[in-house]
Amino acid sequence: MCWEAIKHDRTAVNTLKRRQAALVQWYIAPGFPGPTKRPMVTKVLKVIRELHPQREKQATLLQSKIGKPSSAPHHIK
Repeated sequence: MCWEAIKHDRTAVNTLKRRQAALVQWYIAPGFPGPTKRPMVTKVLKVIRELHPQREKQATLLQSKIGKPSSAPHHIK
């Protein structure tokens, strides 16, 4: 994969980690050394993590989903 493709790819970092783990198993099963520990691979993954940091997910306000607190049934108050 060329550098430009890596720069614009929006695959999540966790997805890349899962794929990396699958590659390791695929190589180790027949007895080959896993390629994912090579310096170039770890460097590329580090750069990807820096270029595409995980966004924090913000929860929706609970009140906006259930309405105003005064709209609750009387026995719940």
